[in-house]
Amino acid sequence: AGQQPGVYVNGSVATICGTIVRRAGGFTGAAWTNSFDIGKVSPRPKFPNEQMVYVNGRSGLNNAFFLLHIDTDGTIFARAGMDFTLNTGDGISLDGYTYIIG
Repeated sequence: AGQQPGVYVNGSVATICGTIVRRAGGFTGAAWTNSFDIGKVSPRPKFPNEQMVYVNGRSGLNNAFFLLHIDTDGTIFARAGMDFTLNTGDGISLDGYTYIIG
């Protein structure tokens, strides 16, 4: 489930650019309790990786902190730093997220 963001590769470092948008159905969650699958990335990271990202949306949270985790199978998970609702059309900006490939 989810979308594939743009990925630029320079040697063994990949940088993600773009926003994954919630296409259908909202998602509500409590701070730090559950991770939810928002997409896939390729190439996949050599090691599991976690970084902070921001939400940018028309509604729900704006400029809210999310912890983004990319697993070695390429699945992207997000976990919020506060109670939140993502509505259809809201997105999680992945710009500048970098990870090692190998």
